[in-house]
Amino acid sequence: MSIWFQNKRTSILFLTPDVDPTVAQKFSFPARASTLPFPHVQNKIVAEYLHQQGADVQFLPWTCFKANVPTKILSSFDYILFFSCDKYECHIDDFYDFLRDVLIPLHRNYRDIRIINNPEVIHWNMDKLYLKDLEKAGFPVLRTTFLSSSSVTVPLLSAAIRSFAGAKNLPVILKPSISASGVNVHLVRDPGQMTTEDISYMEFIASHLSSKCSLMIQDFESSICTTGEYSLVFIGGIFSHATLKTPVANGREYRINTMYHGRLDDVTDDQVPDLAVSLGYEIWAWLCEKFGSKAIGYMRLDGMVQNTGKFIIGEIELIEPDMWLDRHVGGTFLQDTVQRLFQQESRCEILGSKNGTKLLE
Repeated sequence: MSIWFQNKRTSILFLTPDVDPTVAQKFSFPARASTLPFPHVQNKIVAEYLHQQGADVQFLPWTCFKANVPTKILSSFDYILFFSCDKYECHIDDFYDFLRDVLIPLHRNYRDIRIINNPEVIHWNMDKLYLKDLEKAGFPVLRTTFLSSSSVTVPLLSAAIRSFAGAKNLPVILKPSISASGVNVHLVRDPGQMTTEDISYMEFIASHLSSKCSLMIQDFESSICTTGEYSLVFIGGIFSHATLKTPVANGREYRINTMYHGRLDDVTDDQVPDLAVSLGYEIWAWLCEKFGSKAIGYMRLDGMVQNTGKFIIGEIELIEPDMWLDRHVGGTFLQDTVQRLFQQESRCEILGSKNGTKLLE
């Protein structure tokens, strides 16, 4: 089996969440893939495959690296990946500092190191304010408004929700602009008649919202409870596969995340909504134009099909999306995935197109 680093000892760092100190003390710094101390690491199957193919794969918590850590530690790697870097939303200030003070300077000063995805892309994608940029660029995005943390009080938020809902009084979603996995998400089912549960959430979020966050008020797309939410995975500029996430069928739950017992199903290419794949290619091309053709290695596009048949964007994930790669391990899938992820920047310039064929050698 041919792989690009076959004759070269390639070193690859997977950034991970912080670990329990008692676990960290048990293993040397750095810990190699063969002594992986993390019981669950997102997208771990890619690291295991790289390790099997002879790459020098290492896992380290991003919290190990501060502005005063010698750059020679990070600059010794050929590749640095965010693939497994979940839980960053629990340490917003520290993660911003890590990007600003460590990785972005490293990326600018050591051009031989490939950071996937580009840390400036990570910085942009961390806060869902990026939805404004997508909307401004003409992409179909759920209607959303953002309230600064200083505006999040129960009276101001109640008024903002009623104003957003308007005369139709349709349900709305509330969530922090930096969040993940459905945590601190709340559905206001009747904006004209707030419940005690709604008020309790508003009181909680007013006292717990980070000053670095905004609070999102967003249209609730009811099709998520019936059709579900589609996740389309793109690797190296190519559509790879898709999954469908639906909430547990109890008549009340709207969250699709596994911690809320959401269901995950694979979908075939012909089951993917019309124009969703071409929309993904257009977003990829736009991102390459915005950040550079070598800035993106992977992307997950999440969206829903509205009653009109239109596919609308919920979010795009460019940091550590679960891509469920372990559900597609047959044939040459992993080999092809790794080749596209690591070779695309030297092999071609990603242009993107509606049919996904504009890949120039």
